[in-house]
Amino acid sequence: MATKQITQKDIDIFCRRAKALTESKKKQEALRGEIINFMVAGGILPSDGPWVVELAQNGGTKLSWEEEFAKLHVKYLKLTDDYTKSEAEALTRARMEDIKKNAPEKDPLVIQGISYTGGVKLTPKINASFRRKRVAA
Repeated sequence: MATKQITQKDIDIFCRRAKALTESKKKQEALRGEIINFMVAGGILPSDGPWVVELAQNGGTKLSWEEEFAKLHVKYLKLTDDYTKSEAEALTRARMEDIKKNAPEKDPLVIQGISYTGGVKLTPKINASFRRKRVAA
């Protein structure tokens, strides 16, 4: 099985693309901040173009940090400290309560009357109602 020889040209291409992606991500984050600030201030985004932005709660995920933490922490305690499952679950519940008690309160982000606690995700979507006008040649 022959493998491709990596050349300096391949490295240069990779690095240029990585740099361009990083710069693009920074610009995207800046625009995201502008859009969110505009909407928090009461602005309404236009919806007559080929693209629209959809907002989603909690970064668009249905992941429960409590369930994931409990699962991983129980597994960790059973492996490292030789606890039984019930002992590990009890210690995990106590640890989660301590985390919740000491966690700073997050102010919800209110956009158009909807409260987003833990962040809001902006997802670009194709506007299904947008129709391009064809120009006769």
